[in-house]
Parts: sequence; C-alpha cells; structure tokens
Amino acid sequence: MPAPNLQMLDRAFKAVRLGTARDIQRVQRRVQQDGLIERDEQVQFELSGLAEEFFAWQLVEVSFTTVFVNATGQRDSAFARPHVSVGAELYTSTPVSITATVMGWKTNERDETLGAKVALGVASSDLATKFRGAVHLTFQGYGQPLNTFDDQELLT
Repeated sequence: MPAPNLQMLDRAFKAVRLGTARDIQRVQRRVQQDGLIERDEQVQFELSGLAEEFFAWQLVEVSFTTVFVNATGQRDSAFARPHVSVGAELYTSTPVSITATVMGWKTNERDETLGAKVALGVASSDLATKFRGAVHLTFQGYGQPLNTFDDQELLT
C-alpha cells in the first residue's frame, strides 16, 4: 500500500473546512435576510415579601427585544401571540406559590407583538410566610430581533 500523499490530504481537509464555513455563512445570511424564525424571549423578576393565604398581585410590563408576528400560516402553531411558560424559584426554605399570567399584549399598528402586561402573584398556606424568590417567564414565537444589522453596517 502506497504512503498517503499528505499534501492532497491537507488540501482535502481545507476544502471540507471551507465548504462547511461557506454553508454556515449562507445559512446566517438567509436568516439575517428573513429574520423571521422561532425565537425565545426570557425575563426574570425578583420577588420578596410576605405571602399570605390569598394571592397578592403586582402588574408589570415586559418589553420584548423581539418583534413577534402572527404567522399561523407559516408554522405548525395556531397561536396568534407568543406561547408563555412560567416557572418560579425560591431562595427561602418555606414553599409559597409564585405565578404569573398575561393580562394583555402590547402591539403595534401591524398587530405585531412587542411586549406583555403581566400580573405576578404570590400566595402561601393559611400562615403568612416571609419569602424571597423569582419568577421566570419565557415567551416563544415566530419573530425577528428589533435591531437587525447587515454585515456591511457592522463593518463600517
């Protein structure tokens, strides 16, 4: 068996690397041109105080860095607004309930979703409980970043 030609092998590896890099750049350019893909927007609010038997609510406004569009005809989801997932984390040892619910959406004249009005709620059992924690919200939908730049703008 003849010895491998190291120069040919080296050129072949370089071609594979260059081809892969070009493929990645092509996909990035397409995403940048379209801008519209499935995106997540995550926020977290720190909470502390006294949780009691009935929920106490606080209204907050969330502004997205993503513009979510109603693209039910272009994706598998039938949702006109972003899907919302809620989670909570406690920094204290006694369990309390921390939750959030969307009360309304901030939209523009094209009915694109730019943010949400969210009610944060905290409750305990029949005993008042001091707590410290956070609520985590993930908004997932079809959208694009508010600030999109093309490569030429970034280089100048």
